[in-house]
Formats: sequence, structure tokens, C-alpha cells
Amino acid sequence: MMDSPVPTARFRLCAVVLVLGLAGSTLARAQQADDSDAVVVAPAQVRIGLEKLKLPGDEDMGLVGTTYLIGVGSGFQVGPAAYGAASGRR
Repeated sequence: MMDSPVPTARFRLCAVVLVLGLAGSTLARAQQADDSDAVVVAPAQVRIGLEKLKLPGDEDMGLVGTTYLIGVGSGFQVGPAAYGAASGRR
């Protein structure tokens, strides 16, 4: 059996661009609605981050991730997140 190929940096970049594009198009669509539609716009944010983890066995792993968070009130936010390995060996 062959191991599945590790996603390349180009694949990861395309995935991040796709997520940001979808988020941007959703916001643009909400802004284009006329006043009679009674659209409620919730505060939202897109975050891109890098994380570095120390695994058992003294291994290091770097992660790149993105989240799309929507405010639901009382300081709470919910939304999808995606992370992928950016550095390290396994």
C-alpha cells in the first residue's frame, strides 16, 4: 500500500484563498441586500495563524490554520476552522 501524498504548500494556499473568497462573497452579498430584506449582520472575522507544537518523543510540528468566526452574543464566537501541517517530520 502507498501512503497518501502530503498536501503541498500550493494546495494549502489554494484552500486558504478559497475559504477567504467564500467569506468575502458572503459579506458582499449581505451588503448588496436592499433595506426591505431585513438582513441582520452579525460581527464576523477571518483569522489565519501559525502554531508550533511539541509532540511526545520531543518532536516539533508547525501548523497553519484559518478560522471564520461569527459573533453569537455575550462574547462568544462560533465557526469552522481548518488546520494543516506546515513543518516537521513524521
